[in-house]
Amino acid sequence: MSRNTQLYLVFALLFLSVKLTAQVQQDQQVYNDAVDFMTSEQYELAVDAFSFLPDYKDSNYRSVICALLSQKFKNTPIEKLMVFEDSPESGALFYYWLGRIQLKRFKLPEAEASFNKFLNEAHYAMELDVYKQETHDKLALIKGASDRMKILPMESPINSRYADLPGALLGDGDRLIFMSDRNSDGQFEIFKTDKGAYGWGTPEVISKTSVRSDILNVLNVKESLVLIDPDQQHLYTVEWTDNGMDVSEGADVPFLKEAKHIYVNDYQSRIIFSMKNEAQGLDLYETIKLRSTGEWMEPSLVGGQLNSAYDEDYPFLTDDRKRLYFSSNRPGGLGKSDIYYVEMNPETNLWGKPVNAGIPVNSVDDDISFSMTSDSQAMISSDRIYSSGGLDLFVVEVDN
Repeated sequence: MSRNTQLYLVFALLFLSVKLTAQVQQDQQVYNDAVDFMTSEQYELAVDAFSFLPDYKDSNYRSVICALLSQKFKNTPIEKLMVFEDSPESGALFYYWLGRIQLKRFKLPEAEASFNKFLNEAHYAMELDVYKQETHDKLALIKGASDRMKILPMESPINSRYADLPGALLGDGDRLIFMSDRNSDGQFEIFKTDKGAYGWGTPEVISKTSVRSDILNVLNVKESLVLIDPDQQHLYTVEWTDNGMDVSEGADVPFLKEAKHIYVNDYQSRIIFSMKNEAQGLDLYETIKLRSTGEWMEPSLVGGQLNSAYDEDYPFLTDDRKRLYFSSNRPGGLGKSDIYYVEMNPETNLWGKPVNAGIPVNSVDDDISFSMTSDSQAMISSDRIYSSGGLDLFVVEVDN
């Protein structure tokens, strides 16, 4: 072999070694990104990332988990995960993930059995303490699940494959106002639909312009529609007459400039709203209109144990003013955002410790904007497994 040939082979092997090293590093980075997406519950992004590495480490196993927990691939057969049950790559968390997937599908007995099996197998594994605490929290909610409530999706044509967000029922429940971006993805409008002898009519747009999704507020106040205008400088009241909609401008409320979602009582004299706290996430604030002057008091944090270092949003106060509902992403819940409530302590006039509204009101997905529509019925918005697209409207029926 000539010297030139030897040098060529050396350079070729060196080039191949460098190329393989770069590929290994690239694969590891893609894998790390995919794991980060999975940890932050961005499951669809995780599935896409793992798909680039079908035979790398435990990518196939993790990809199936993420698909089953995602919205886009939520109908993936659960049997695809079971093939990994005794596989070395499934590790110590197999039954934890199986329990979460079964809980997403409201298979409560199966989820309880899987969670207990995980706890039994991981009893002495201190590195899994975070997962074990989360499992204990979910088991408590499973055991407290109510069989007195039914959660029913609003019938067609209200829910769609787009985002259909919190609404208000007016009259005897035969008029619904809600928000949706069905006409242009990401551009929300306010819709109205009436219920007739053959169900809900085709929703029609009643807003003049699109509305930002982070400040959507549609409230039923004494059978009138109350909302904040887009620049959040006034409350508007909308009433329906024989001649159409009668829109009147309410009080100037500049303190709602940074508000996200609001509750207004029947007399429009008390407002509870969510707003970003400089030190943490969204907190709930409230203000009262003074009878003597008609002026609003300076907003203050809702007292008691309600606010936390996490988000508190979508407030709703019951008519008797004894219970305040809200949504929060705090730890200890079923999923992303859960619906909670606090009750007023009559001795201290302070709100007590937040209580998770439990199953079936909550799911492992986003559950927001609880509002009572009658003594035995409420409405929520959720992107749970039964939704037809993103967030859908659901009716909560309570069996008295």
